[in-house]
Amino acid sequence: MKFLVILLLLITSSQGNAQTSAMRKDVLLQISKKDYRPTFSCVAARLKTGVHKDLVLKQLDTLLTKEYGDMFWMYGCTGLYFSAKKILPTAYKKKIRECWKKFTPYRGDTENHFLMYYSSLYLMSQEWPNLPASEWYMHRSSKEVHKEAEDYLNYWINKTVRFGQIEFDSPRYLYYFITPLILISEYVKDTLMKKKCGMILECVLADYASQYLNGNFCGAHSRVGNDAAFDTRNAEAASYGEYFFEDSVKHILPDIAFAAISSFKLPPIIHAIANERSEPYSQHEIKRSRDALRYSTELNSSVYKYTFMTKNYSLGSIQGGLVQPIQ
Repeated sequence: MKFLVILLLLITSSQGNAQTSAMRKDVLLQISKKDYRPTFSCVAARLKTGVHKDLVLKQLDTLLTKEYGDMFWMYGCTGLYFSAKKILPTAYKKKIRECWKKFTPYRGDTENHFLMYYSSLYLMSQEWPNLPASEWYMHRSSKEVHKEAEDYLNYWINKTVRFGQIEFDSPRYLYYFITPLILISEYVKDTLMKKKCGMILECVLADYASQYLNGNFCGAHSRVGNDAAFDTRNAEAASYGEYFFEDSVKHILPDIAFAAISSFKLPPIIHAIANERSEPYSQHEIKRSRDALRYSTELNSSVYKYTFMTKNYSLGSIQGGLVQPIQ
């Protein structure tokens, strides 16, 4: 009975101002007004808010003229197309279509790269479902592109649910998991895939919430960028931490615009997981190592992780060995 009461309290807990329409509008305005280098997410925010109308299409021209050559360009372009589709001029929709024919984006070689790449292809092949192979940079038809992307997404979701992420709990790269998951769970048409992507997004956010303490991303990480090595509040993921778990966002990064434009709202229980620290708790997890190229009989070995959380501090540990031989 005690457990049931606690669970009900968590489910019905208040989210304060997190993700209200006022907060979403404030986030979009902050991004629109800030002097970023041209990014698709900033263009989307400015199209939505009307800020810098004279500049926004010039920036979009820049983004669509120069091939940046990788999956970061792909997910940004996809996010802009779908989040601003109703207000995007027809001429620019045509330019975007041409880019996906003549550009040759790099797929990358890490877990977050593959998710950005295939989630983008899934949505774009959904948008243009009947094109022949000559209209795609990889020289495959829309149906073939869509099938390959669908197969990878199902593979990644199933592996992650069963064995954990490879680039797990990264203060930097969590940002590049959350963003494509928000986009695909928002704009995918297939009801089963929509459900799966929404569930894995909530799963990733719940995992983050369980290790969140006053803006800090606690515990052991697979990959850490230089700025976050001693203070994870400087990392990219902190922007989503504030957006989902706090009442305001100070660590503004442009891709949160896609979240603010979307209809996704964090379930109250995950918000409570990020903020309820009245009792200490221990967390045991199993993740996956980076792909082994040699000296191993397994492609990905299990990684065992432990985190102890209190209202004032957290302690984390991870097994020894070469878990993620990068950063």
